[in-house]
Amino acid sequence: MDQSHGTYWGRIHDYFHQNKEFESDRSQSSLVHCWSTIQEHVNKYCGFLSQIQNRNQSGVNHEDMHVQASLMYKKKEEKKFQFMHCYNVLKNLPKWNDKRNQLAASKTSSKKQKKTANDSPAISTPACNVDENWAADPENTVGEGRPMGRKKAKQQMCERSDLSRKESLDYLWDKKKEADAEERKFEERYQIAFALEQKRIDLERDKFEFKRMIKEDKLLRTDTSAMSIEEQEYYKNVKNQILSHRSAQA
Repeated sequence: MDQSHGTYWGRIHDYFHQNKEFESDRSQSSLVHCWSTIQEHVNKYCGFLSQIQNRNQSGVNHEDMHVQASLMYKKKEEKKFQFMHCYNVLKNLPKWNDKRNQLAASKTSSKKQKKTANDSPAISTPACNVDENWAADPENTVGEGRPMGRKKAKQQMCERSDLSRKESLDYLWDKKKEADAEERKFEERYQIAFALEQKRIDLERDKFEFKRMIKEDKLLRTDTSAMSIEEQEYYKNVKNQILSHRSAQA
């Protein structure tokens, strides 16, 4: 039997509250909304990272690419990327990567193709359907040679499906813990890179101001005695503007 959307997220809701290690009263709809938010922003970050990777910059390593992608995300979204721990988990999941590759191929083949609202895969809901031929196979028997009933076969398939889903959720939960440590290290590298970039901008501004002051000082020392009245008046106005500007900054 196929699970409905509500049943599937109901199981995730139960698993979340049974395994959480912090205080939380999130409802089922809150978890669905949270996952949608994660999908949206991780997809955006992956898009920025792909742009960086496609540049094929010489001397830029993997960590540098992530720093650049984070800076690009902050510039475009006007806020810091807050889901690095989620990205570190999702990037290792084959289904996530397969879906992103499919979307990229689809976008390349037809830019006019309507883009789906959900760009990334949710955790798949395994079906519990049982092949009728399998249930009727004499080799699938229980007891003393009696064929396994269809109901029993479905039950076993669902039990295996539940176990597989639980193992997947356990894997994600463990990966989240590992990703937290990686995120803290990345945050430190990001702060260093951001500080260096800010320092570079400040240095460029100081250089510009220094050159401007040299030009202004040269203009202030210009001898206008041999100039025409119009030229003298022009230089007088310019000098007054420079002095007024400096007084305002003092």
